[in-house]
Amino acid sequence: MNLKLSHILSIIIILIGINVKSQPRVDSVKVKLQKLEKSIPGLSQKIELSVSNLPLEEFVRNIASLTKLNINLATKKKQVVTNNFVDVPARDVIIFLCKYYYLDIQLTGNILHMTDLDAPIPPYKPKDLKIYYDTISKNVKLDLKNDSLRLFTKQLTQLTNTNIIFHPDLKNRTVSVYVQNLPLQNALDKLAIANNLSITQKDETIVIGNLAQTRNNRNAKQKKDNSNLRFTVYDKEHIDVYGDNVPIQTAIESILKRLNLNYFIFSEIKEKTNINLTNVSFKEFLDKVLNNTKYTCIEQEGIFVLGARTGEGLRETKLHKLRYRSVIDISKLIPKEILKEVSVKEFPDLNSLILSGSSPGIKEIENFINKIDVTVPLVIIELIIIDNQSGYTIETGITAGINKEPTQSSGQVFPGGDYQMGAQSVNSLINSFNGFGSLNLGKVNPNFYLNIKAMEDEGIVKVRSTPKLATLNGHKAEYSIGNTEYYVEQRSDFVVNTVTQRNTSVMYKDVKAEFKLTVTPVVSGNDQITMDIVVEQEDFTGRIEKNAPPGKVSRKFTSMIRVKNEDTILLGGLEEKSSNNSGRGVPVLSRIPILKWIFSNRKKEKKETKLNVFIKPTIIY
Repeated sequence: MNLKLSHILSIIIILIGINVKSQPRVDSVKVKLQKLEKSIPGLSQKIELSVSNLPLEEFVRNIASLTKLNINLATKKKQVVTNNFVDVPARDVIIFLCKYYYLDIQLTGNILHMTDLDAPIPPYKPKDLKIYYDTISKNVKLDLKNDSLRLFTKQLTQLTNTNIIFHPDLKNRTVSVYVQNLPLQNALDKLAIANNLSITQKDETIVIGNLAQTRNNRNAKQKKDNSNLRFTVYDKEHIDVYGDNVPIQTAIESILKRLNLNYFIFSEIKEKTNINLTNVSFKEFLDKVLNNTKYTCIEQEGIFVLGARTGEGLRETKLHKLRYRSVIDISKLIPKEILKEVSVKEFPDLNSLILSGSSPGIKEIENFINKIDVTVPLVIIELIIIDNQSGYTIETGITAGINKEPTQSSGQVFPGGDYQMGAQSVNSLINSFNGFGSLNLGKVNPNFYLNIKAMEDEGIVKVRSTPKLATLNGHKAEYSIGNTEYYVEQRSDFVVNTVTQRNTSVMYKDVKAEFKLTVTPVVSGNDQITMDIVVEQEDFTGRIEKNAPPGKVSRKFTSMIRVKNEDTILLGGLEEKSSNNSGRGVPVLSRIPILKWIFSNRKKEKKETKLNVFIKPTIIY
């Protein structure tokens, strides 16, 4: 790097000045140490140290350890030492540190207390900024980086012989910009944009001001009269527009011309608006003035096309593919207000929507679809259904009668008694009694029978089912299981002719009894699940006669609960109890104790049924 002789001399003078200023302080430290040298012999001890990038605190600690000196270093500066000391008194090393690391020494008895000093500030010398001015082409080149605005205006004025001043509020302002081969006015405009400043011309003087203050002053002036369009275009990203009852087309055309942009108008815009926009981009300006109108402005290959939204050249057709939701019936969810200018067709083959219409309308619909096209939680519902049935039946007594044909003796004697005796067995039993004294019972009819019952039935049935259901958030999941029984329905038709004929048809019809569970889960944002649950259970009862339809009883409950993800809940308590205690027998004798067991037939029955349902929901994204 080549340095001018004047620069080298300046640097030497600065270093000499710094050394001169620091000399009295160093002499003061030397005097203090010389006074202590007799009482603290460690100051005269010679040391050898060689260090590289060692923190200053560690370096001082090593000196104190070698010389047995009491040294306290209080510094906030992060400094390192790289030096080689050979056969040097500790006193000289301490003086060296005070001189070149800007330290001072205070004495407290035999303790050396070293503290920070502020580094001397070198004398100010104006900086030569990188400003180049071609006197022939009158073009300017600027290469500034955090340089003083005051110094910049002074040196640029000297080079160009053009008076350039700045607002007093900017006296401490710095600027940065790089431009080359631009006329002076254009270069200053770019400087203003890059540093949020304003450039105005007053007579033959260029004034650099604060952009925010300039805008405030302009706004205050324009509030007095807002009847006409007024605008300032700094660049495509910084535009100010003001006006009352301004034709929209005039406003757009004026700014397009100022920005030197190509444009084409398909259809005339006759609407007007009130405008008060500050520091907006050109795109934001178009969005604001054309919002809620039937016109739009789009860019096509660098040309801005302006006209009715549905006009040829401004229409757009787009295929919008959904990521998570099904496209079926999705168009029914789109608000009618944003469908005015756009045709929407569902295309299930690609799970997509075909959108055709104005570009702003399509964009608004796409924004809405993106908000609802998110992952829908899947809820897995695990069920455990337990149905306990228990009951007992006691049947006792003696039944006698006469069949159409002779009855054979048969039945069960143990563990329960259900035995039917025919006439032959009964007569044998009677013959065994005959011959005892004057007792003679005679014989029964050959078709006579005797039925003796003394039995008790008890049973417990436990039915367990563990189905799993899956449904999307907000949709129903249903589980159903049942039983079907049939009954006979007989129909007779009479045909009257010369002879009346009767046609009989038999039809078997079914009756269903089922257990049905319906769950509708709704997932909230904190993984809480609200479930609407409906449980229905039906059971058959006895028939009133052999071919009659079976009776049916039903139980039902509904519940709405909220649970955490993967928690299990119990829904139960559906109980059904039935009892029957009936009998028939010989009048009077059937009510006498002990004798009633011989002269009556009794039946006692009791049943209990209890249903429990366990439900565990799990969310899957």
